[in-house]
Amino acid sequence: MNATDRFNSRHGKLLQVRANALTAIFLYSRGLRIISAFSNSLILASLLTPIVILFALNKSIGTKFEDFIELVSYLSSALLLLLSITALVLRVDARKEAFLAARVANNFIANESLELLANPDQDLAWFLRYVSSQDSVDQNNIDKMRVSLRQEAYRESLKQLVPGDSSVTCSVCNASPYKFKSGDCQLCGNTPNEVV
Repeated sequence: MNATDRFNSRHGKLLQVRANALTAIFLYSRGLRIISAFSNSLILASLLTPIVILFALNKSIGTKFEDFIELVSYLSSALLLLLSITALVLRVDARKEAFLAARVANNFIANESLELLANPDQDLAWFLRYVSSQDSVDQNNIDKMRVSLRQEAYRESLKQLVPGDSSVTCSVCNASPYKFKSGDCQLCGNTPNEVV
């Protein structure tokens, strides 16, 4: 393999690593939004439910609504308990921490890929070992995401792949991520662009 081939191979490998890291960042960010919404809702419900129920119970004493408010009190307490158990079983807080750490690691990988692209004399061995390790973490955390979400993440990663370059296209279907029209490309979900 001559120097040009080695450069092209290195360049392509680093771009693929960067695309994978940017895709993972998108998926982790989306997952964190969902986890945070659930976690924040649970905290808010934990704080507001007792206050509202106590206020309603106090105001309903001696009225025809007293039995109804007591029933609502029991049901809301049961629902709150069920949500708390669900959060514990799903390990929501642990997942949130894992997603945050993995997003930081992928952000490092994406930025370091750019640095290594700019400095072709630097050794890749340490970096590729780190990427391989993070890939295992990513497979455990985000492997079961919907195909449409993965495709959206890949399109977003293409937009950021080479800063300032809007001519980047999907390597499979040659379609621009900036001109999305739902199609049958398995990688980006876009409509293939016919190469002339």
